Amino acid sequence: MLKRTVDVPVDPERASIAFTAFLNAEGAVGARLHDSIGGWRGTVSDWDPAKSLSFTWHPGRDPQRADHVTVTFTPVDGGTRLDLTSTGDDWQDMLNLYAEQF
Repeated sequence: MLKRTVDVPVDPERASIAFTAFLNAEGAVGARLHDSIGGWRGTVSDWDPAKSLSFTWHPGRDPQRADHVTVTFTPVDGGTRLDLTSTGDDWQDMLNLYAEQF
């Protein structure tokens, strides 16, 4: 299991909204995650706005072999800490791209 962390200078609500937008997801349980050209990459399995988001992740793979990802949004001095746990892919590069938007 991989764990990654990034801090962003916004409150947890804004951080979680921006993260779901970054993934092209609506944030609702059952919503599909799509890439920029419409390819299906995963499905939201749990969503507690401004607190946590869980989803499957299977870019270019059979959905039956999907990784499971959980992101938590925790208030810290100066913003929000995102803690991401994944059963597969290393998300550090994607988290860095996400954080650059702030």
